[in-house]
Amino acid sequence: MLKFVVALVLSAYLVNAGPSLTQTDATVKEILAKCSTETNLPYPQFLTNLKNGQHDSSTKIFIHCFYKSLNIIDDNNTINMDIASKFIRREYGERAEFIIENCLKTKQNAIETSIAVRLCIGDAVNVYRS
Repeated sequence: MLKFVVALVLSAYLVNAGPSLTQTDATVKEILAKCSTETNLPYPQFLTNLKNGQHDSSTKIFIHCFYKSLNIIDDNNTINMDIASKFIRREYGERAEFIIENCLKTKQNAIETSIAVRLCIGDAVNVYRS
């Protein structure tokens, strides 16, 4: 599941930086550390929360921090469709249009949009795996 969070979050950088980034990339590490500090949620606990379906406020804010840091979703609840769509097309191939159409939707605020996008992508990818 984290792969999907990292994948979507990296979209802004993938568009500009060319080669794919991974969790070991310095930029991603910096963002994860920043979001961990801002939310007072250690990264390992964030991963555990995601894995266990615990989407408390700290987990949601962490996800938003991650997306915001890469200019995917801003504080005004706007999804950068260009960045998100380009990344999703590159990362998910044949599943991309389904994900773009069904997952890139705004909710009542930027934090809820962030968690909804993350959960939707995870669900969409799992549907295609079955």
